[in-house]
Amino acid sequence: MDRVLNSKLRLVSTLIAALALLLSGSSQKSAMALDGPTIKLVIADGATLSDIVTVTAKVSDSNNVDIDKVEFAIDDQLKFTDQSVPYEFDWDTLADKEGTHTISATAYNAKGKTASTKITITVDNELSKGATALSATATEALKAGETEKAMKFARRALVVEPTNIPASRVLANLYRSKGEFNKGIEVLAKLDLPDSEIDARAELVALHIMKGDSSINAEDFIAESTLAAEIYHKIALAKIALAKAGSGDIETLAINRGDAYFADNDWNSALREYESAGDPATGPMLAVNRTILTLIRSGRLKEANLALSQVKRSNRGDKVTETVQGLYFIANSEFKKAEDALAGPAIAGNTAAQIANAYVLINRGQMKKARVIGDKLKESSPQLAETQLLISYLEPDALDAKAAFTRAVALEPNSAQPYVVRGGQVMSTKDSGRFKLADPIFDFALKLDPKSSFAMIGKSLSFLIQQKPNEAEPMILKLLDLEPNAPDVHFIAAALYQQEDKSAKITQHLNIANKIDPDRWADAFVPKPQDLATKVLRFRFAPMISPASLFAESK
Repeated sequence: MDRVLNSKLRLVSTLIAALALLLSGSSQKSAMALDGPTIKLVIADGATLSDIVTVTAKVSDSNNVDIDKVEFAIDDQLKFTDQSVPYEFDWDTLADKEGTHTISATAYNAKGKTASTKITITVDNELSKGATALSATATEALKAGETEKAMKFARRALVVEPTNIPASRVLANLYRSKGEFNKGIEVLAKLDLPDSEIDARAELVALHIMKGDSSINAEDFIAESTLAAEIYHKIALAKIALAKAGSGDIETLAINRGDAYFADNDWNSALREYESAGDPATGPMLAVNRTILTLIRSGRLKEANLALSQVKRSNRGDKVTETVQGLYFIANSEFKKAEDALAGPAIAGNTAAQIANAYVLINRGQMKKARVIGDKLKESSPQLAETQLLISYLEPDALDAKAAFTRAVALEPNSAQPYVVRGGQVMSTKDSGRFKLADPIFDFALKLDPKSSFAMIGKSLSFLIQQKPNEAEPMILKLLDLEPNAPDVHFIAAALYQQEDKSAKITQHLNIANKIDPDRWADAFVPKPQDLATKVLRFRFAPMISPASLFAESK
């Protein structure tokens, strides 16, 4: 009787155990040998997935045998093998079609035992919305600072339309923010941009400048700057074409075309367009002031002074003319006159006048007052290259100054001034290879603008520091012809003649400098070339004012 009862009890226990085993099963189909590994995917069966998903497998072994590896497959195609905890791989669902897929994982232990599991999921990246809608979402997310969302929707848009420009711009901006300049360049460079596309090219310019600036190699910096300048020229050509195709009155059309040529440093064409609206004595002041600014920027100071005199005689000047007059005085090294001319427009809030006034304050050593102006301009006009260049002078922190310089060049890579600033900064270091780095930068500045006095001064000083008077002399003689009223140029000439041991000429140029500016250039002896370079580069500033700031008002 007992045997029968025991037998029935064992049968019931077996049935209960079997039932419990069945009830403990899951929707994931697993091979769970009692003496082997067990495996389960963290993602739920039937889940809907999008973008990049981390697929994780939880693996254990009943006998504590080491797990050799876990293989992951999508639709039974092996995608990844992981040999360490956590066992996982990143699946970019955008590489696969929308719809149903399977994910499977197989674990292998050290004794050759295996266990597998498989689930079915749905991929949905909303690609049916189309590239236009997806890229619009990405753009709005970027503006809102939602970088993860911007990345997701930009990538989705580019799956639908690989050449979508707005999505590519979003992606390039995100790479730039992370310092991945090569990736950003690659995204934009592969696009077949139409001639009229300006914004994407502007972002490509910035990426090249930032890539070059991140290198310690001068050749890399120049190579990237060259590419940036070439792309910027295409932007200028697009603006010129738009200006030529525009409609409106004669004055407006002439100014728009002139501004487009100005942006390309095509001074002669800019002057031709501005002057077509009328000469300085009778033409509209919007064009006349631009004409004078162009003459100053192109180094034609005598013509600029003549045009200013014509305006004054006809009693037609305005606050912008006063600003241009101040810029002329700065270019002619007449800083006290510049300060007087700029006072009214600067107080009135003219952006260019405030920038120029800050340079005058720097020249006079009043950095605190100049920084007050710079801080205001940071808020009101950070989009202007001339603002960023000014900030690069004013920032007390070297890294902040360098960042502002980079922004200035990225906004206007075809102007010589920022590169001279960079060359001067490199030359002022104590690095034994500083001239190998600085000289190519000065040369590039001169390539951009062969008539740039600022660039010639930088290169001349480099030659003098390196004790190369023969190379410096032709450039210094040219400077004396271009800027006979510049005291720093006369000191540079005196340094040249000191190296050539021409004492009479040394005295002659020291006396001229002292007569022009007895407050700051009254030294009885010529400083050492390196000290002279420091003094000159602190004295000499070149505001690269554009029409955009000349007619802008800051708050």
